[in-house]
Amino acid sequence: MTTPSKDTDNYWISCTHEEIRRKSPPTKRCGKWLLFIPLSEIDAAWTKIESDIKLGNLSFSAKVSTAKRNPNAVDPDTKVICVYTPDSFDVQDVMRVRSRLRALGFTRKIPYKTDIATHQGRYQVNGNQRISSYYE
Repeated sequence: MTTPSKDTDNYWISCTHEEIRRKSPPTKRCGKWLLFIPLSEIDAAWTKIESDIKLGNLSFSAKVSTAKRNPNAVDPDTKVICVYTPDSFDVQDVMRVRSRLRALGFTRKIPYKTDIATHQGRYQVNGNQRISSYYE
């Protein structure tokens, strides 16, 4: 299995818990917590997230950016892990996932971005500001 820091063929590596996804499928209001991690720490961080997804504790899905250069990235030495929630309007579930991320050791404030904003092409690298729905 390729680790994020070594994968230069793919932009993303994903992990999905299919049973949770079936029970709570993503809606059009899907969103994600964005963990910005230094490249030197991305493999360890991804291992934590992937393990918790597989155990069914965190969320239905997550993905991590790889070593492949991405035109949407602000800094090539910082990677992102997206931890999805099925409905950004379900504040209780969004905050449950945030609490679980804290329990896994991700204690710095992190942004939450809706998929709608992503589909609109709203990225910092494009000059967009205040994209996040939450910053916890």
